[in-house]
Amino acid sequence: MDATANARRLRQSQTLAEKTLWGLVRAHRLGGFKFRRQVPIGGYFADFVCEQAKLIVELDGAAHDGREDYDARRTEALERFGYMVMRFRNERVLADPGGTADDILAALRGAGVGFETPLPTASRPPSPHGRGNNRATPSPMGRGPGRGGKPRAGAPAGRRSS
Repeated sequence: MDATANARRLRQSQTLAEKTLWGLVRAHRLGGFKFRRQVPIGGYFADFVCEQAKLIVELDGAAHDGREDYDARRTEALERFGYMVMRFRNERVLADPGGTADDILAALRGAGVGFETPLPTASRPPSPHGRGNNRATPSPMGRGPGRGGKPRAGAPAGRRSS
């Protein structure tokens, strides 16, 4: 089976913990960072990857019990590709999804990657449509756009609004 077909199969048969975490990180929901899931890297499939921050998030369930040596070698191999790897037990994600997301966001921000701070409201240029400003208001939790729904001017190319 080729890598694309295998990644597709893994995405379609995800665990409850993977579904839960994907709901928190998909579509730039976590601090505006883009994540992909089941990404082939160096012969392995990383559960969740943020290329912008070179961060991999791995979820470990019962299938990983007794495989600590394999997981450590896998982590080392992924780190050789320049990624930082975070590991969480499935039980942690299910019991405390918000705390897990906060830990991931702290790592993303600690990687020195982020978006520029928007201009103060008074100095924002007017909307080309003549209605208010043309930038989304960040959500108070830092998890994607709040009111407005439009991407900030100067947002990285390829970014879609949620």
